[in-house]
Amino acid sequence: MGPKTSSGFYLSRTSAALLALLLAALLLALIVLASLYARTRGAELALPATEDPSCHNLTTPPVTFTSPPDATGRPGIWDNPRLPPDLVPLHYDLELWPRTEPDAGGNYPLSGQVNITISCVHGTDIVLLHSSNLNITLAQLAPLATGLNYKSQQTEGKQWHKLNNAARTYLHEEKVPSHLQDTHASSLYHGQSFNITHLWHTEVHQYLVLELERPLLAGNLYLLQLDYQGFLSVDYSGLFIAEYKDFDIDKVLVASELEPTSARTVYPCFDEPALKATFKTRIVHNSSYVALSNMPAIATSEREDKDGTKWTVTTFNTTLKMSTYITAFVVCDFDYVRTTERGNEIRVWARKEVIKNGFANFSLDIVGPIFSYMEDLFNVTYPLQKTDLVAMPDIGVAAMENWGLITFQETSLMYDPKQKFSNSKALTCLIVAHEIGHQWFGNLVTMKWWNDIWLNEGFASYFEYIGASFIDPKLKLNELFMMHNLVNIFERDSRASARAVSVKEEEINNVDLIEPLFDDFSYNKAAALIRMASTFLTEKLFLKGISVSLENHFWN
Repeated sequence: MGPKTSSGFYLSRTSAALLALLLAALLLALIVLASLYARTRGAELALPATEDPSCHNLTTPPVTFTSPPDATGRPGIWDNPRLPPDLVPLHYDLELWPRTEPDAGGNYPLSGQVNITISCVHGTDIVLLHSSNLNITLAQLAPLATGLNYKSQQTEGKQWHKLNNAARTYLHEEKVPSHLQDTHASSLYHGQSFNITHLWHTEVHQYLVLELERPLLAGNLYLLQLDYQGFLSVDYSGLFIAEYKDFDIDKVLVASELEPTSARTVYPCFDEPALKATFKTRIVHNSSYVALSNMPAIATSEREDKDGTKWTVTTFNTTLKMSTYITAFVVCDFDYVRTTERGNEIRVWARKEVIKNGFANFSLDIVGPIFSYMEDLFNVTYPLQKTDLVAMPDIGVAAMENWGLITFQETSLMYDPKQKFSNSKALTCLIVAHEIGHQWFGNLVTMKWWNDIWLNEGFASYFEYIGASFIDPKLKLNELFMMHNLVNIFERDSRASARAVSVKEEEINNVDLIEPLFDDFSYNKAAALIRMASTFLTEKLFLKGISVSLENHFWN
């Protein structure tokens, strides 16, 4: 043996090599763990869990979520213009907070929160929904507890004997989770929330992509909470702000125009017409303004922001099942005139000066009778409790049929009784009847996809003439239809650019190809074909078929 030493120890060459390998392995493991931790933190949800989700602070810096390095070129389900059938929205709990004062950059901020109850049809580790020009500041996804309490939806003052069995089942018997009325549903979470490994946007099809650490399970319910920020538009699309004068005073209003694909610019959503859900909406607004939405307001409260400014929060009743494109929001300083029809409230809103001059009275007089006439004609009762018609200066379209909150250009809805000529009155009758027709054709029964938009616009265009002729029998139906519809579409249909009223779904492979479908062929040619069917079937048999069709497709 060798001599003793006063300090230290000795290793053989073999032992030293093994120790070096062990240290290298430990170092490699630490590097991998650190990388995974950094990646997870990069995609971690943005706001602290203790923050009140109903409060939106515009000074909070935007949060950047991670996206995979090859996100823009990596193929996936986001390459399809249609949403996959894996997830179905059941309910939206939506808050909107539009500002009517510009920021330092001259933009009008919008902040919002949406909690979406989702049913998983097929297991998936990717949540795909629409979002455009919205900055996501918080994203959370959690399973909902099973065994929830259920309650029936109730609507009062309706003539339910006219509704078919499917409608009665929906409105009275279909069970809806009670948490859908709860704005703080976190207590209903069951199990751990899902880690979102990547969150990113696609430009082509305007998707928000959430890639999950583990898959959602078929048959289960989940709650997706998204906080976001954006801006109001100034081009009369999405949620827009518009300036106007009332008694020569400069004022502004906020309103929505979401058809066909602008709902996704206001709140993240499953923005396809067939993906209907219920909505409960809150609008935060200046206390001197009134807020309107699809359903009646049921509560108001007060909120104070970080600067000490107090805002009014108006909460609206939960809607029936409906498409995203007919959700509607108005914040204005308008006045109104009102009436009731078969127990339903009808209000016509406009600038205070216009209301004072009596320009809204003609519209108010015809709306209720047209509703009742079409109810009897189709033998299907209008299911909402109220309808607001809002006349807005200089909006982009003549009118929009939002369920329960129909918006119009002021010139389309207002009528000066001093006018000697009836052209303006006839035009108002036609436009109002068209939008009321949409309450059945489009709102109650909806085409599955935009390639068949003629089912909405063709029927509404046909029945606008019937409704207008009912209001004023001097307007001869056939002469009116020939002059305004048939002659025009015969000329258009003879051109090389003519098309069928319905197009193939696969031809709409880009969101920009949807808007052009709203043309004379979807409106006038479709109406002419429907009139032709009515003529050879006879009006009585045709209307019987329409009634049966509406009943069979109730809520579709």
